[in-house]
Amino acid sequence: MTDALLLPTAILVPDELRLDIGAVPTGMIPLHGKPMLHHIVDRYDDVRPYVACHRGADRIAGYVDRNGLGWDLVDVGETA
Repeated sequence: MTDALLLPTAILVPDELRLDIGAVPTGMIPLHGKPMLHHIVDRYDDVRPYVACHRGADRIAGYVDRNGLGWDLVDVGETA
């Protein structure tokens, strides 16, 4: 059995960050040329990443597809 890694990123960044980086999902905050999600997954070996998303899911899906990452996206619906 492969271990799973769940990455919550269903909301957009807070308003005070939007002026600097735009209205992106929290996992897509850029750091050293890659989104935070990528840095987190890189820290784990032999895990299957699942990204919990909703708002901005199209940006995450586009990134995953463009980079051939094979991460699973799970739409968790509207969050509080």
